[in-house]
Amino acid sequence: MKGFKFNLSCLLDFQEPETKICGEEKIPYLEVGRSKFSFSKKVKFNLIARRISQGVTVEGKIQSQINLNCSRCLKKFPFPLHCEVREIFAEPEKKKFFLEEAETFEIINERIDLEPMIKQLFILSLPMKPLCNQNCLGLCPKCGKDLNQGNCSCEKSEIDIRWEPLKKLKEAGAKSSEQGAKSSEQGAKSIKSGFRLKI
Repeated sequence: MKGFKFNLSCLLDFQEPETKICGEEKIPYLEVGRSKFSFSKKVKFNLIARRISQGVTVEGKIQSQINLNCSRCLKKFPFPLHCEVREIFAEPEKKKFFLEEAETFEIINERIDLEPMIKQLFILSLPMKPLCNQNCLGLCPKCGKDLNQGNCSCEKSEIDIRWEPLKKLKEAGAKSSEQGAKSSEQGAKSIKSGFRLKI
């Protein structure tokens, strides 16, 4: 074993039906798009690999802790990662037996590399909007002060300025409806006057 790479030759030669894969290794960072998130704990894995006709199944649990930025106050905070694992590592010549959309990892020279699988599972478990806690008050939209540390001196608006564009859009729609109603009313009056002239 070296890092996240394991030799499964005994398993692939059907000398053993299954084997345990346990350990604790470090991953420097997790790359998601253009962002990189550092880990605050090593990755722990407790897995079992079993031989199947097309390769090997790997099942078990992985866990770690990563540093994320709160979507409200922007502060960095530790986020725990816990994932259930149930993946397939296929021998290159047997990958054709799986559907194209089926997710599989490769066995190369009788070895499997867990790192790509672990990174993929961790990425899928990240929250869309990370929060340091559910009651985080975020930043003042005017001065930028962290409201978790106390109120700022900004004048409080009845309407959150973040909703101001929506308010303007709503007011514009109301004016448009009002003008349309007036036009319809004037049109109705004109038609009525026309009828009177004919009579």
